[in-house]
Amino acid sequence: MKFYNIKHTCLSADFFLLLGLLLYLTSTIDLSVTAFSILITLCSVTAVWWLAAFSRRQLPKQKKAGDENLTFAKIARLNPNPLLRIDRQGFVRLANAAAERLLRGSNESILGLPLQDLIPACGELDWTRIEQANTACSLTAPIDSAFYQFTFQGFKDSQAIHVYGSDITEQKKTEEQLRNALSSAHAEVKLKSEFLATMSHEIRTPMNGILGMTELLLDSDLTEEQIDNAKIILASGESLLSLINDILDFSKIEAGKLELEHTEFDLRSCIEEVAELFAPRIQGKGLEFPVYVEPEIPLCVMGDPGRFKQIVTNLVSNAVKFTSQGEIRIHCSLVDLDGSFATIRVDVCDTGIGIPKDKQHSLFESFTQADASTTRQYGGTGLGLSISLQLAQAMGGLIAVHSNPGAGSLFSFGARFQRPVEADDEHVLFENHRHCRVLLCMSNESNQRGIRALFANWKCETLAVNDADQALELIRFGRDADRHFHLLLLDYDTVRSNLESFLQTIRRETQEHPIAILLMSGVHDRKKAQDSGFAIDGFLTKPVKREQLARLTRKVLGDEYKIKRETTHADRAAANAPNSPKDILVVEDNPVNQKLATRMLEKAGHRVRVAENGKAALAALRERRCDLILMDCQMPVMDGYEATAEIRRGKVAPDIPIIGLTANALQGDRATCLEAGMNDYLQKPYKPAELLAKVNQWAAAQACESD
Repeated sequence: MKFYNIKHTCLSADFFLLLGLLLYLTSTIDLSVTAFSILITLCSVTAVWWLAAFSRRQLPKQKKAGDENLTFAKIARLNPNPLLRIDRQGFVRLANAAAERLLRGSNESILGLPLQDLIPACGELDWTRIEQANTACSLTAPIDSAFYQFTFQGFKDSQAIHVYGSDITEQKKTEEQLRNALSSAHAEVKLKSEFLATMSHEIRTPMNGILGMTELLLDSDLTEEQIDNAKIILASGESLLSLINDILDFSKIEAGKLELEHTEFDLRSCIEEVAELFAPRIQGKGLEFPVYVEPEIPLCVMGDPGRFKQIVTNLVSNAVKFTSQGEIRIHCSLVDLDGSFATIRVDVCDTGIGIPKDKQHSLFESFTQADASTTRQYGGTGLGLSISLQLAQAMGGLIAVHSNPGAGSLFSFGARFQRPVEADDEHVLFENHRHCRVLLCMSNESNQRGIRALFANWKCETLAVNDADQALELIRFGRDADRHFHLLLLDYDTVRSNLESFLQTIRRETQEHPIAILLMSGVHDRKKAQDSGFAIDGFLTKPVKREQLARLTRKVLGDEYKIKRETTHADRAAANAPNSPKDILVVEDNPVNQKLATRMLEKAGHRVRVAENGKAALAALRERRCDLILMDCQMPVMDGYEATAEIRRGKVAPDIPIIGLTANALQGDRATCLEAGMNDYLQKPYKPAELLAKVNQWAAAQACESD
């Protein structure tokens, strides 16, 4: 330990240097008594001056140290917690009674001992850091059955370090309890997640058989009574599946397992797919079902298409349940386009019974409905809106409702999506048909608005009328003004009563400049519309899909507006004929699902082989190659993931398209399938149309690659 500063060191050196010089002079020079006396006096004065200077420096330090010790002793005596004062070498100089009791020794036995001997954990301390002025350092040390936290505090211009101790045994116990509780919670969440996956698989597997076989049954030769019975089975199965989905989703939300995918998808297509799903039910109730997606909506966005469709599906399902006349309308609009992000709003409006103001606040609570009485007319669990709210919030939006009893309801939700880096907001669907003149004849204003906006976005001149007489008048006016129309789009409901005579008149009035005529109808009127006569050039099903409208418009107009008509039913049947038959390997362990997939595919003209697990599938491929594989993911012996990996790294048909089939309904299933090497994913239970759409999609892609 240093007791002098640099100044004192220099002063001591000067004094001893001078003393040595005097002694040397007296020994080498013959001095007189007087001179020698003068030298001795000079040395004495220097010594006295040096001692006085040293005392002036040391006395305040000693006094300060004494004062510090006295102050510390007073504080330590009154403090119930252990307090110690150590020097900068770590030796104990003072300790209060609490420290003595803790360290089990008297003050005298503790003084002078290294603190590390008394508290072994102190060996881990960074003493260099503690010696810095005004710097504190802490450590936790077990002593007997207790835990203490010691804080070490250094002070400026002081040789001492103060050590403060506090008993944290209860805190440690609480922390241990919290850690155990957290570990237990994690285990419970994991167990719940595994239970959800198992339940989803076990329930969806038989549901796939029930719904699929019922649809196949409805497509066979049945009596009217049998058809009604089969429809009841199908409707009941779909209701049960919807209930299962809600319960599983609610459980995932409670377990904190609700996650969103982040993939590129076509938002317009999602809206149209939901509309196509509900069209038969809505139109079967005699309701109009217009769907309008504003042209400003980005073509592609990044997000979770499945969850987005789930919200729209829940809102439309509620509207169908509570609406018996009028219309149900879907309107999708762009709220904000901020750089690489787009905020989208979807409105689902109905003309149903409406909701009282005092009931609206409880709509989004779990297991709650506006009418909670046991005799309520409308079913449901009350989970759909609660789940939709959670999903909307996860997408950066909210759900709102505006409604009055008897005046219908408007449910709106917003979602924020990222746009791809190379986003193309609009495909040019038919460059050669810009500026063609289009006439819309339809009485529903919402249908008019949506279709008119599509044609306007494609740079077509579009006019709309509400009935056949107005349409005929405009066609004649355009002919006389040499501004004839190139395309007429008719709503079957608008011209149902006089369709045949109206078409004959149109053909007669447009002989010189033929006009292409497209007829749009609901699902249930499609056959009647197609049987209406040879004068129709093409047919559309409401709600009209954007891609379908563009494709059919290009087809009937041809190059430079030359009309290309489908004049016979045979031509239309040929145009709708399925792709050429394919050899398909179905890998599935469940016998019912084996039969279901086989019958669906064989009915579409495909050739099917079946393998009961992944190992059998590999053997079947070695025996004979196929065009496509439908691969169940969960199977004994070898599951679908392992079998796919073997196929991809093997020598036998590593390039075959593989579509994964799974009854799980958990986040990440699709990503897991793709990571395993599958090309696509289909969730059970699936409909025949969904299965065949996937098969045709990948069969067509394979054909393009081979070409």
